[in-house]
Amino acid sequence: MHFVAQVHVASLAHGQDKPVSLPDGHHMCHKLGLTGEFIDTGCLCICFTVGQNDTTVEAAYFGELGYEIQLYSPYLYHLYSNGKLKRTIGPLGSKAFNYFSPNHTEINVNRRWCWGTYMHDNPHSHAFDYSQWRPPPYKSHYSNTLLTYAKPLMVIHNKYAKEWNGPPVNFIDIPTLLKLAEVLKADYQVVYVRPELQTTGYAQDQSDILEFNDHAA
Repeated sequence: MHFVAQVHVASLAHGQDKPVSLPDGHHMCHKLGLTGEFIDTGCLCICFTVGQNDTTVEAAYFGELGYEIQLYSPYLYHLYSNGKLKRTIGPLGSKAFNYFSPNHTEINVNRRWCWGTYMHDNPHSHAFDYSQWRPPPYKSHYSNTLLTYAKPLMVIHNKYAKEWNGPPVNFIDIPTLLKLAEVLKADYQVVYVRPELQTTGYAQDQSDILEFNDHAA
């Protein structure tokens, strides 16, 4: 498969022990060492420490990766751009999406379902508020001699796992992936992402990752 780059998520968890469990709610925020007044939505903790002249934000997020990229990281980057971000916490691999954080800590904890942020909880809303949404410049930050990103970026995020205690349903099959690579490669810089077997901390429900020979294709 002739994609420009393949991101092996399993390598992010190399050498880590079994994921730890964290309680929901304010007790989780305190256990993580966050201080101040919380806005809490179960898997998201945002803490505002208000000083005399500014507001410093600490935040922890363990929701789905798609919502982190679409909603959470752009909100954090907005805060960072305005000098209001102090500290962030997330699961393994999250630092790559929040590289701009002045102090980001990764902990080995399973992601769980939740919305994005209290400001941008739903990417499907027709009245999306862009006033505090600023996507991080991933393209310029991660450009190098191999990945120049001279073309528009196209990210294909796939999975092959059990769903609802049954076989995989929501995935992109290999023939379709090959067709996408053929159609897109001339006009786009294509990055393909899929968690592999034994990816620590990817999910804590019945979504066991199964064998899928896409990388060999």
